[in-house]
Amino acid sequence: MRILLLLLIAASPIQGQDLIKAYDDENFAFQVKLVEELIERFNNTDSTLIKKYLKEEYNLEVDRHDLIVSLFNFTDKNWDKALIANFLNDVLQTSQPPYLSFYDQNWYAKVVCLADYKAKPVSFELILSIEYDQESSTVNWAIRSLNSEDLGLCGNFDFSKLLPPNAHGNHFLELRRVFATPEKYYDSAQGADNLMNRLLRLSQQKELVFQGVKDVSYHFLQIDEWIFEVEEFERNEENSGWLISELIKAEASQKEEYLFKQLYIKP
Repeated sequence: MRILLLLLIAASPIQGQDLIKAYDDENFAFQVKLVEELIERFNNTDSTLIKKYLKEEYNLEVDRHDLIVSLFNFTDKNWDKALIANFLNDVLQTSQPPYLSFYDQNWYAKVVCLADYKAKPVSFELILSIEYDQESSTVNWAIRSLNSEDLGLCGNFDFSKLLPPNAHGNHFLELRRVFATPEKYYDSAQGADNLMNRLLRLSQQKELVFQGVKDVSYHFLQIDEWIFEVEEFERNEENSGWLISELIKAEASQKEEYLFKQLYIKP
């Protein structure tokens, strides 16, 4: 698909600044700007930007195979082509092909946070997942687990305080509010030993000063026998934005191990 597009651009009469603008527009159209767009492409949604752009600009139709391939980070990673082919075969060659859902709980955001603890720099990871309320038809982000070697905290927990459904759109900037007003997010129903409550208490006592979010990645376990990780690659190229950075063939027991070791959630 990329080669065909380059040929189409080369044959275009536009020149100079117009060519630069066309190149930037091309990169913007191909860039996976939000995780929702990644889900749309994976599902071959007709309304996804890249399909509309290629149809309008080049009268070019793309299929689900091409869209899924475009979601891999090919710029700075050497992939096992057989592994990707196996993945594509499982996703595309079945009578009931699997799709991703934003509302499914079985995908997770790993948020790497920076802070100062007693005036020394520390880091901690928060794992969040989507919580869907069927009665109200609303979704929010729920904090499921945390890990910090610096603070000696690791594990999953119940925590009723939620982040808004669009919190991921700005790299979970909402966490600044959480740690700026920890008393509002303290979950009294869970008790003092709850790991998130312990973290909030450190913040309330001014021992922990939240500095910001360093990194965000997404971990999808929705597809049977597969796990893939998604990271953001910021560059002025077509192959940019939120892309698949890791692909793992995984049976049910291996998914449980992944949950425990990588996302600190005990199955």
